[in-house]
Amino acid sequence: MTDRLGYRKIFGLIVPSPNTTMQPEFDAMRPDGVTNQTGRFDITDPDRIPEAILETAERLRSCRPDALIHGYTMEQRPWTPEQHADFNSQLRQRAGVPVTLASEAGPAALRAVGAKRIGLVTPFKPQGAENAKLFFEDRDFTVASVEAMNFESALHIPQAPEEVIFEAFRKVDGDDVDALIQVGGALSASSLNEKLEADRGKPVITVNAATYWQALRDNGIDDKVQGFGRLLAEF
Repeated sequence: MTDRLGYRKIFGLIVPSPNTTMQPEFDAMRPDGVTNQTGRFDITDPDRIPEAILETAERLRSCRPDALIHGYTMEQRPWTPEQHADFNSQLRQRAGVPVTLASEAGPAALRAVGAKRIGLVTPFKPQGAENAKLFFEDRDFTVASVEAMNFESALHIPQAPEEVIFEAFRKVDGDDVDALIQVGGALSASSLNEKLEADRGKPVITVNAATYWQALRDNGIDDKVQGFGRLLAEF
């Protein structure tokens, strides 16, 4: 249900409770007439995260959004494609409105820029990075290299300085790589996309930019947003 400020769309955002990056990055990419309403879920019990996300989706229904955006990187979970599909179905049922998921936006963005062989950056520990690698391989991408930035906790990820982020992308690049992708929405990388693409000379897909791009396009908003790389500016 639109209103005077969100006269085009009102998005509900599902964000992990300690994440201080996702909400401001989504707000910075917001076109005129679109508003973002944030609901946070607890991540202290990893086994309960899926249900916490579903509960947050239900709570967000009270502000009557036109659609929901689920920004959490489920790629780090050791799930099969069938388990991902089952969770996505549950989330859409509980939300009661269209839902854009980060886990679907990343592959869609890679296909949009024509990438098949990728370099993958994650802020996760090695096992989470390996799960993310398998996630993309299950979706027919070749993952040439992976950088697990191995932060101590989710609270430390948003503190990563620009030079550390640049170094992670450089590590996974190569002449045989079509595009670079980052998952893990707490890493503040989307505002660096233009600099990263200039540095690497190829498309750079950061998860928050990909997710918001997908949400806009899913909901009929074709505005080209500048400052966040080729994906939002051209596709």
